[in-house]
Amino acid sequence: MEFILIPLAILITAFFDILIIQQIEAPGAETVSEHGWRKKIAVLPFDNLGPPEDDYFAMGITEEITSHLAAVRELGVISRTSSEQYDRTGKTIRQVGEDLGVDYVLEGSVRWGRDTGGENRVRITPQLIRTSDDIYLWSNRYDRVIEDIFDVQSDIAGQVIRQLGFILLEREQRALEVQPTENLDAYHAYLRGIDYLNRPDDTEEELRLAVQMFKRAVELDSGFALAFAGLSDAQSRIIHYEFDLTEACKQEAKAAAERALKLQPELPEAHLALGKFYYFCHKDYDRALKELSIAEKDLPNDSEIPVMIGAIRRRQGNFEEAISYFKKAFELSPQNASFLTDIGTTYFIIRRYPEAENYYNRSISLAPDQAVAYLWKAWNYVLWQGSLEKACATLEETPKTNNAWYSFVFYVMEVLERNYQAALKRLSSDFVEFYTGEKALWTALIYQQMNENNLARASFDSARIQLENEVKKYPDNPGIHSLLGIANAGLGRKKEAIHEGKLAMELYPVSKDALTGPDYVFNLARIFVMVGEYDAALDQIEYLLSIPSSISVSLLRIDPTLDPLRSHPRFGRLLEKHSQTDS
Repeated sequence: MEFILIPLAILITAFFDILIIQQIEAPGAETVSEHGWRKKIAVLPFDNLGPPEDDYFAMGITEEITSHLAAVRELGVISRTSSEQYDRTGKTIRQVGEDLGVDYVLEGSVRWGRDTGGENRVRITPQLIRTSDDIYLWSNRYDRVIEDIFDVQSDIAGQVIRQLGFILLEREQRALEVQPTENLDAYHAYLRGIDYLNRPDDTEEELRLAVQMFKRAVELDSGFALAFAGLSDAQSRIIHYEFDLTEACKQEAKAAAERALKLQPELPEAHLALGKFYYFCHKDYDRALKELSIAEKDLPNDSEIPVMIGAIRRRQGNFEEAISYFKKAFELSPQNASFLTDIGTTYFIIRRYPEAENYYNRSISLAPDQAVAYLWKAWNYVLWQGSLEKACATLEETPKTNNAWYSFVFYVMEVLERNYQAALKRLSSDFVEFYTGEKALWTALIYQQMNENNLARASFDSARIQLENEVKKYPDNPGIHSLLGIANAGLGRKKEAIHEGKLAMELYPVSKDALTGPDYVFNLARIFVMVGEYDAALDQIEYLLSIPSSISVSLLRIDPTLDPLRSHPRFGRLLEKHSQTDS
């Protein structure tokens, strides 16, 4: 799921050559999906028969075979993410087929190590099974020296393609047999990098380990294009999640993608990496979409591409189109709960709250141990019905995670309940900051609500100092400017507060980002409230109610930080007017 940074904007408010395949026409008609697929297959994770530390190698083999098959446009291949996450414990192959919506399953086992003669060998045993009747269509046992690993992967993919009734032309067969590197140590480093990159939580530690492994791979083989693409991907994610916002990190991400393309100009993974760079690092939607379009031609089964396009379309304000892309991604990866959450969140932003709830419930049903869908579902109840009771009940079910958004949503709920002591306790215990200075700012706002003016002023000043230091490091970050504006408002520095709030909007206008741009508008409204400019605040709120945003009439009715507006006649008229259209 794409990470959506919601600062104070929730309270105040708040990721081989193209294979041209010729289909052999079998007797009788086959059903063709809307994407042109006549057959669908899932490659289940190959079992590692060696020690646990070799898991990365078995997963790497699985991914490489999946990638080869996924290049066949007329063959639907379930994404690696869904295949990895799928729990088939106690299920028959027929049940696997029904759960994943596939006609065939490829499974197998992997073992590698030294034989008695000291030679590194690999043994792979693949099995192709038809799900409708549990018939084994093909199996084999490959017992080769480790240097033959690429030939084995290509042969397995080629055999499956032929068994499913496809024929590769000579040029496509040659592409299938391309070796990404001749250096096996570099390949092992690459597989370890992929393993870290594919872990579901995208923690800073995992992403930095991925960078380390990819750098090791390209040090061992400077012509390893796939490893450069992986390096760029990892660096771009580090920037996207704001683990590192330095220009140096951005330059490394771009240089790695460009190096991959220089080595292999048509490598789809390199175009995908460059598309991520333009989106994650610069919000350059046009360039990102261009690169993603190129990658999609050769990676028709990659669920990451439609979800990236959907994320971009959503930020461009094309919400219905975004939903269609997220649904396509979920069809490619039917075990990926985060795609369902993405659909729900898009409905949430356009105020179609019942539909949002439906998709959050589906996401939770598919992956009950995740936290994100629970948090969105709780917030959906606040915006939809103003129901703190339902929201809190949902939060009670939420798995605990060391996540900044998790901490923030719980804090916000305590503020909306006007349970200020609990909010202060939250800040002093498990609260995780997005930016340095946030905790002091949230503390100041609580003290302000409690009429503890001296304590509030001291905390506002502490927040101001810390946020000013952050602005020096990241002068183009709208979130920091927006929070600094609130800190200045709390100190009575009206001119500075309004300047910072407007600057945040200029850096990240709604026209550039229809998803999070409105958050900065609401932060400016809050600044206007704090400095006594009530009509200016209501101008911003009226605008937000007229466009898709994470602001609703139900939220405005219960947010204690807007209490100064409640006696203003225009505020009541606004709520009455938009309560008729805010579903």
